[in-house]
Amino acid sequence: MEYYVDLVMKFLVPLVVSIPTAIISVKLALRKFKSEKWWDKKLTCYIEITGDLSVIINYADMVMDIKLDGVKHDTEEFNKRKVAFNESMLKLQTKVYASVIFLDKTSYEALLQFYNQLFRMETSSQNTNKLSKLRDNAELCLDLISEEARREYRMQM
Repeated sequence: MEYYVDLVMKFLVPLVVSIPTAIISVKLALRKFKSEKWWDKKLTCYIEITGDLSVIINYADMVMDIKLDGVKHDTEEFNKRKVAFNESMLKLQTKVYASVIFLDKTSYEALLQFYNQLFRMETSSQNTNKLSKLRDNAELCLDLISEEARREYRMQM
């Protein structure tokens, strides 16, 4: 009888310990995996938005260089930036409402405020007053979103 008790204890105790341990380990691993995947999606959203804001800032700078300072830029390069500016405007307009899912509240509100100004902007605009204001707001939005992304990244680590 003692032999059977020893045999049961040899197999039963490790089995009772290993099953809950395995369940806990799998749950923790899945939680970490989901968290990392969610962060990857958020990071992609941050990168795309900051890229679009940067394109808008670059175009505004170029137009103001030409109009206000008389700087000569290559026509082909200017046209490329104008096309990129228009594309970035359209991309931001489509991303604004989808970004509420991925961005924190502060970043989303800054982006929405920028979008409201962008909505009133004409595509390929060369109005220096409008572009100057748009550029300043884009830079503020970019700074705020970048800071929030860095903060979230630090929390992730």
